[in-house]
Amino acid sequence: MSGGRDPRWPLPLASGLALLGVWEAAWRLGWIDPLFFSGPTAVAAVLARLVATGEILPHYASTMGAVALGLAPAVAAGILLGLVYGASAGVRRVAGPYVAFLNATPRVALIGLFVVWLGLGLGVRVALVAISAFFPVFFNTAEGVRALGASLDRVGRAYGCTRWERLTRILLPHTLPYALTGTRLAVGRSLVVVVIAEIFVGSLGGVGYFIINAGQQFQSAHVLAGALLMALTGVTLTLGLERVEAWLTPWHPRAGL
Repeated sequence: MSGGRDPRWPLPLASGLALLGVWEAAWRLGWIDPLFFSGPTAVAAVLARLVATGEILPHYASTMGAVALGLAPAVAAGILLGLVYGASAGVRRVAGPYVAFLNATPRVALIGLFVVWLGLGLGVRVALVAISAFFPVFFNTAEGVRALGASLDRVGRAYGCTRWERLTRILLPHTLPYALTGTRLAVGRSLVVVVIAEIFVGSLGGVGYFIINAGQQFQSAHVLAGALLMALTGVTLTLGLERVEAWLTPWHPRAGL
């Protein structure tokens, strides 16, 4: 980094602006049917109006509330169980096949089952977010534990560290960056699956409901505005978590994404 500028941004920003320019030009020249697809300026204008009038805010609050309720316990459980899974070879041998089976189960296929179990309320979205967010945190935390070299643990023992001190001063600091990376991945998955659930079960409300309802009325700008809102949310949360990770783990080397 030179001159205080982040070297990650110029190339992605330039390519993104070029893509938006081509898209806008094609839309204005009539190469894109506005009935089925809208230009970026039209989408941005619709999103600005939806936010200014508050029309989309109840949907957004409903979606993000479900994400928060599902993500918090998933992260906590993922870290705790990931520590146990990574630290114990016996647990991995016994639970490994079941963990792999659950992780490979399509999340969309569970929507119908969750509706049967939990009804058409908030519980469906929370459950789907929780199970989708759990595994990135769980696997990354477990990998962090397994990546801890035995020599480092032996150094702690040689210095007379108690089991609690080895946990809090060696294992957790070493594993924390892995858990935070898993949390960033979990946030992205949560935003995707909650919108999918809302699209599949329209009575749930939320941004997904807003998107599918706009699509049924051929309001392509509204559909893309809803998608843009969730994408911006994902980028904002990811960048925010990167800053939190850098603050909490200043000792951990990281490369910009």
